[in-house]
Amino acid sequence: MSFRAGCLTLLTLASASGAQSPVTLFAFARAVVAAVPGAKFAGPDAAGRTLVHRFVAAEKDSGCLALVTQHTYVGGNPRKRGIDTPHAIESMLSREWVTQNYPQLYRSVTLINKEHGPNSRGAASVTLNVTGFSPAQAATMVLTAPDGNVGATTGVTLGGEIITNDRPWHGQWTPLTPTQGRYVVLVPAASAAVVKLTAP
Repeated sequence: MSFRAGCLTLLTLASASGAQSPVTLFAFARAVVAAVPGAKFAGPDAAGRTLVHRFVAAEKDSGCLALVTQHTYVGGNPRKRGIDTPHAIESMLSREWVTQNYPQLYRSVTLINKEHGPNSRGAASVTLNVTGFSPAQAATMVLTAPDGNVGATTGVTLGGEIITNDRPWHGQWTPLTPTQGRYVVLVPAASAAVVKLTAP
C-alpha cells in the first residue's frame, strides 16, 4: 500500500513475519532536502515489477525522483524455490556454484579499453577463446562516448542507443561470429564492451 505525501511516497512493506510496517520515506527525504536543497532520490530497488510501477506512477512528477531502480535474484527468488538462508550460503560457498548452480553468472565478459586522449593507442582487438562449454551464440554490446571523450555527460550510448530518463531504451546486441572457435571483439578507445555467451 502506498500513500502520497509530498516528495516521496510512504510505502507500507510486509515484514518477514507477514506483519505490515510503515516505512516513511518522506521524512527521510525531507531531512535530506533540508540539508541539501535540490537533492534527488532513487528508488524503490524492489525485486518485483509491481511495486516499481506503482512507485513511478506516484513519484514521476514529484521533482525528487532521479533514477528508478530494481534488483533481481539470479536463479530466481530463493524463497519461492524453497531455499532457506543456511542452504543458500552453503551453496554460494561451494565448488559447484560456478559449474552447476548459477553458471549464467560466468557466461558474460566485460572488456574495458581505458586508452584515451592524444596519446591513445586506439582500439583494442580482443580474442576470446571459450573453454568449458560450447556457446550456441555470442553477442556484444558496446558502451561508447562521443568522440572518445571520457568526460562526456551527454551523447553516451549503450548498444547504439542513448539512455535518457524520458523514454524507453532500445539498445541492441550485435551478434558475434566465431573463427575457429574464437570470438574477436574490437573495443574502441575510451569504451567498454559486454560479451554475452549463450549456452545451447
